Amino acid sequence: MPVQVRLRVKKMKNNINGILIIIGSSIGAGVLGMPITCSLVGLIPSVILMLIIALYMSETAKIITRLLIKTQSEDLSVAFKKNLSTSNYTISLITYGFLFITIIAAYISKSSTLLKTIIDTTAYTNININICYIIIISTMILILNSKNTQFKYANNILTIALISVFLIIILQNSKSEINITNIEKININNIKYVYPILITSFGFHNILPYLKNEFKNNEKKLNKSINIGIIITLLIYIIWISFIIIFKNNYYKLDDIENYNSDKIITELLIIKKNNNLTITIVNTFSFLAIITTIFGITISMNFFFKKIFTEIPEKIIKILIIIPPIILMKLNTNIFFTALEISGGILTLTIFGLMPIIAIKKQKNENLFKLNFLYIITVIIILISLTLQIKKII
Repeated sequence: MPVQVRLRVKKMKNNINGILIIIGSSIGAGVLGMPITCSLVGLIPSVILMLIIALYMSETAKIITRLLIKTQSEDLSVAFKKNLSTSNYTISLITYGFLFITIIAAYISKSSTLLKTIIDTTAYTNININICYIIIISTMILILNSKNTQFKYANNILTIALISVFLIIILQNSKSEINITNIEKININNIKYVYPILITSFGFHNILPYLKNEFKNNEKKLNKSINIGIIITLLIYIIWISFIIIFKNNYYKLDDIENYNSDKIITELLIIKKNNNLTITIVNTFSFLAIITTIFGITISMNFFFKKIFTEIPEKIIKILIIIPPIILMKLNTNIFFTALEISGGILTLTIFGLMPIIAIKKQKNENLFKLNFLYIITVIIILISLTLQIKKII
């Protein structure tokens, strides 16, 4: 094979790998809670909000990419250290740690429950939940010890499997009765339940340092992968919530706030009254893959982040620090799923992947300050709204 052809094939593989990693990191646990929260506010406002958030998250991702490349930083922690004040840098470290400890705790809890259901329904057994915890945690350890090529191949396989199972679920239920009146339901007061999960659902920013290194600092190509990855993710989300709300909302009463309060995800409702073990297994496999693909990205990015901060600490200790805190938090509160997504999307994600990169990049020359200031104001407003809502809940 000629050298030029080999180079083109290699570049194409890198682009596909980048897109699949972005999709796999985005389509995580948020997709399981999304139909519940979107049903509370209505399909049309949810889609409009989804478009706005997708645009915002793609812009902040490009800011992070530019920051990493312009400051010649291997990781976001290094870029923050170079460009933030001591107080802001400290806030960024605390926010990052708390964000991913909270999310991983929620993911371990929910993925273990789903894994138990899959094993129980396929093997006709009643496996101990602690064994499922061990399997998920062991998977995280394997990810932490994997090489880049192993991570890429595993992520690509899981992401393709996730999309395939998603299509099977859509096709399997495509003959269900359509209820057009569900499209007309609108309740703007419930928007507070939707936007944090949507922000989390487009949150692939943690994997950008890894992708920056994979693309060898080629900002143009990485931004292209971000655009394609975001568009594919957006299309999947719109199809997903439209399908669920239009076909299923009446039967499963998705717009009942009790589903949110009781930490129910959509696939737990889809299998209600289903006696077919194959259907139950397919639905739970989709849930499991959605969570496990995100765990891949989060685990790798946390390892990147903390290795650059704690340079004097042995790598084995860093891996323990990544795994132990989420396990403790998960054991303290097993029903942490929606709470974790709400806090992470509304406050933590916006702070670490929105506010801090904007502050850092503003110090660089030849940047579009008008756009940066606009994004800064929007980010601060949403963070303040989220903080107010969380304080009201506590009070």
